Amino acid sequence: MGSNLELDSTLGAGSTFRFSLELPCTEAPAFDTRTHPRLKKVLVVDDHEGLRQTISGWLRHKGLAVVQAKSATEAMTFLATTPDFDLAIIDEQMPVIKGHQLLELVRNEMKKGPEAIAVLLLCDAANTTMDNSNVQLLQAATLAKPLTPTALFEALNNLLPAPPAEVSHPLALPAAAPAQQVEGSRKKILIAEDNATNLLYTRIMVERVFANSEIIVARNGVEAVEKFRRDKPHFVLMDIQMPEMDGDIATRAIRDLEVEQGLLPTPIVALTAHAIKGVKEKYLSAGFNDYLSKPASKEDMERMLEQYA
Repeated sequence: MGSNLELDSTLGAGSTFRFSLELPCTEAPAFDTRTHPRLKKVLVVDDHEGLRQTISGWLRHKGLAVVQAKSATEAMTFLATTPDFDLAIIDEQMPVIKGHQLLELVRNEMKKGPEAIAVLLLCDAANTTMDNSNVQLLQAATLAKPLTPTALFEALNNLLPAPPAEVSHPLALPAAAPAQQVEGSRKKILIAEDNATNLLYTRIMVERVFANSEIIVARNGVEAVEKFRRDKPHFVLMDIQMPEMDGDIATRAIRDLEVEQGLLPTPIVALTAHAIKGVKEKYLSAGFNDYLSKPASKEDMERMLEQYA
């Protein structure tokens, strides 16, 4: 086989073994960025630094610009502030927000279709955390790990040339599994948050606790008051600092509405980045029932929702 084995040994010191072996070289699939002129900048999303760096190295070797994100939340920030990504390579197995959930947010909340950004999801062979049919509906491709350069560039060759398929109906978040609740008990939850990343994170946390909830979104305090008037939610998560009207002023307006319309007080929880001593008393005096520090942990969100909602 053209191999060679060598040994160096020193009495009382130890031994060193060396070998050389000739192996055939497998050619990598032809992948030329000139064939894919739209592909210039790639977002690689993976909490595992080693794999993230490896994939980035393969892509940079092809002359592509690469930005790395170690979480779905960080990826959302990059996507919101840097609109020129052509491709996102996303690992499925990430904490808090899974890869397919990030895909749903990109397509449905950020309104970035396949013509704006192609998406390749990396998943384990067992693939127990996501529905492949929904991934196809959201027009993304999947690639099983362990990953090789050959498999990656073959997948990109297959993904990029295909024209975006027409979707005859609007994309929507997949139907959640019905929660074990009596008929008519579906929770309506209003989330008032102007930051897109915080909004998406909060929404996912809520849906993990109440799978059958109806989420109502407001991007500022004025919109929060109007949607409360219109939809009468069972529970409100209210950001404090928002444009047009801050959360504490919006909460006072909601409390006034409840008095005018003879409604029972709705639980309202403040979302704040400034959790300092005495802040709870401040929010209670403004009409809130409680507060959560941002970003709220899954455990804190569950505790708050189960207590009030």
